[in-house]
Amino acid sequence: MSRDLAKLHFIVVLWGFTAVLGRFLEGLPSPVLVFHRTLIAGLLLVGLVLYRKTPGAALRAEVLPLFGNGLLLGAHWILFFLAVHLGNVSVCMIGMATSTLWTAILEPMMVRGRRHHLYEFALGGVMIGAIALIAGGDFQYQLGLAVGIAAAGVGTTFSIINSHLTRRHHHNVIALYQMVGAMSICAAATVAMAAFPGFLGG
Repeated sequence: MSRDLAKLHFIVVLWGFTAVLGRFLEGLPSPVLVFHRTLIAGLLLVGLVLYRKTPGAALRAEVLPLFGNGLLLGAHWILFFLAVHLGNVSVCMIGMATSTLWTAILEPMMVRGRRHHLYEFALGGVMIGAIALIAGGDFQYQLGLAVGIAAAGVGTTFSIINSHLTRRHHHNVIALYQMVGAMSICAAATVAMAAFPGFLGG
């Protein structure tokens, strides 16, 4: 139990540090930043899959769902770093804190047998009220906060879908397919930035 708790805290630290890293690299548009991240991760996963000889043939029937979920992952990361760019690390993390509310709303809609619970919406209402207090008055980062909330929604959708995929296939191979999807949406966004200056901070 203590080992799992330590892993959880380590993940939380990494999650927070990701936003800080994005702030240091804010000179790069978010799609470009995410493209390089996913490219490095994809190459490492290729090496890991080949080294461990991880079977992936069973995934052929689900290539498109995996690729599509990778598009969601890429969109989540693009929005995540864009929220940092439009606001700051704190604003981004406030938006990401709505992930629990997104889960309460979306999971019953996407998972058979999962029901909405009143207490979850009550807690969500408290969260929305707290965010409204933070964003009220002369708060300057409304757009950054809105993008952060959107990033949380897209990330939650990805996680719910991914939880079903990981039950049937090896996580390394799933991640590899998803990195390809994430790179694809980042490449498309980068092309869009070149064609339309100002798009996504380009």
